Amino acid sequence: RPYEGTSIAAPHISGVASLMKAVNPNLTPQGFDALLSRGKITDDLGQAGRDDDFGYGLINAQKAVLAAIELGGGIVPQPLPQLIVSPRALNFGLNRTSTTITLSNGGGGYLRIENINADGGFLSYQGSGLGDYLIRVDRSSLTTGTFTSTITIESNINTVKVPVILQVGDPNMTGDAGVHYVLLINPDTLETVRETRATLKDGVYHFSFNDIAHGTYIITAGSDFNNDGFICDAGESCGAFMTLDRPTSINLPGYQTGIHFNTSFNINFLSKTTTKVEKPDKKQGYRRKTNPLVHRVKP
Repeated sequence: RPYEGTSIAAPHISGVASLMKAVNPNLTPQGFDALLSRGKITDDLGQAGRDDDFGYGLINAQKAVLAAIELGGGIVPQPLPQLIVSPRALNFGLNRTSTTITLSNGGGGYLRIENINADGGFLSYQGSGLGDYLIRVDRSSLTTGTFTSTITIESNINTVKVPVILQVGDPNMTGDAGVHYVLLINPDTLETVRETRATLKDGVYHFSFNDIAHGTYIITAGSDFNNDGFICDAGESCGAFMTLDRPTSINLPGYQTGIHFNTSFNINFLSKTTTKVEKPDKKQGYRRKTNPLVHRVKP
């Protein structure tokens, strides 16, 4: 179950450092820092090189181990090719009609895409070889309900299956999915900075924040039907800007309008790839700023 923040980053880095030490017992902290600053053990993110948003990038255990072997004077083995698909699951919710997946070679050597099959009859794709693929969904032949499918991608090395879920809403419904809370989350600490209650009008939820400090935030929204202090539990509505499976941090330098995104009911089909907020019992979801035991709102 994925989490984000320093509390999970620290054990990941410690584990990678242990792997590096196992193949190069003479590795020193200074040697580790040198490999890090040279980009030998990470995948660069954001601006080229180190930046204040992503540091030196995303740690890559395979690159780190190979770099440690090379630093120790050993023979670096050629990594085997492997098909990697990101994201590993797709949730189209009620309204999304398209999204993008990325096919890449997670190792070295030759990798060829041989076949792609989208089950269900309502999915189509556009793309070829390695790279980005546009995945589209057509709800025109579907009735009201929840539908699942699988995109199977076969390469000359391995096969990856991507589960897909989507909903088709009742056109006669008013669009009222219950009380929605909108949260501003600090992307570094994953703490909820501000919370507001959205207002519903003509099937659309509206929200606004006042006196927000300039900075970068993750924006999420959803219901808290069980009043446990977390939105996005199973059976509750959930969404994030720009999408739930790929939440995007947004910089708020001042007054800004036109921040739109969708929410849909979470039926706990997919393992979420969104931000997770930790608490002692490892509860999933987004922690609300307001204590629901004090400010209880009946949906």
